[in-house]
Amino acid sequence: MGWVHNASPEVQAASQYPLILGLNYAGRPFYQVGIAGFKASLCLSYLRLISGTSKRLYRIVIWIVIMASTLGHIAGALGLLFNCTPIRKSWNYHVPGKCLPVSSLFYGLAIYTIISDVVIIVLPIPLLLGLNIKLAQKAGVVCLFLLGLFTTVCSTMRLTQIQRVAFGDGNSTMLVLWGTVEFNVGNIVTCIPYLAPLLKGFVRGIASNSDKSNQFYYDSQGRSYLMDSWSKDLQSHIQSTVSGLRQPKRTPSEELILATQEPGHGGIEKTVEYRVSSEGRSIK
Repeated sequence: MGWVHNASPEVQAASQYPLILGLNYAGRPFYQVGIAGFKASLCLSYLRLISGTSKRLYRIVIWIVIMASTLGHIAGALGLLFNCTPIRKSWNYHVPGKCLPVSSLFYGLAIYTIISDVVIIVLPIPLLLGLNIKLAQKAGVVCLFLLGLFTTVCSTMRLTQIQRVAFGDGNSTMLVLWGTVEFNVGNIVTCIPYLAPLLKGFVRGIASNSDKSNQFYYDSQGRSYLMDSWSKDLQSHIQSTVSGLRQPKRTPSEELILATQEPGHGGIEKTVEYRVSSEGRSIK
């Protein structure tokens, strides 16, 4: 695509500059709505953390932040869409009409984005500091949520490019680039708290399989057996064998081998039972 800058209207009309402006215009509302989406998602994860607790005031504050952030970004998207009258003047400078100052709108939205970023990232910190866990675990959880400050860094870098777009040569390449990075980093940071247990289980499974791979038994013929499976099979075999034994019936003159019940006395005890009967005879 060719970009002919500071050329005559005829040359600009023949170039693809209006197409570039049209694509830029179409991407603005998607950026604002996307930013609002991952911020609302992050706040909803905070509500999940306090579900079932008595922190009613904290829950109300979170909902207020969700509404303020979402409505603010939606208003920004509408402002970018209807910045010019008629609308097609936003991507075609040759159309008669008028537009609001780009600098005021861009600076206002950028500052609002940075402020809402900081508020949403700091919002769960008091709750996390009050957790009854070890200090190292608490620091890890806090640092995990502070990763969201990367979006603030991207917003700040994007803010520095507004001067060039509004009062410079009008090249918005870096402005769009930092906005794209911010959008993707925000989505990644929002998902990290829920990916941590998954990654932890994955690493634990790899470590478990690695330990089992070293537990082999080799017989006299060189054949290998996994010790864990062999021990489980042996245990089940012993249990099935023991469960199959029946208690002996105590019949007359039966010898029973019983374990002694006297403490500190070893060995076995042999017990023999006898039954004697007599029949009376009459003498004549």
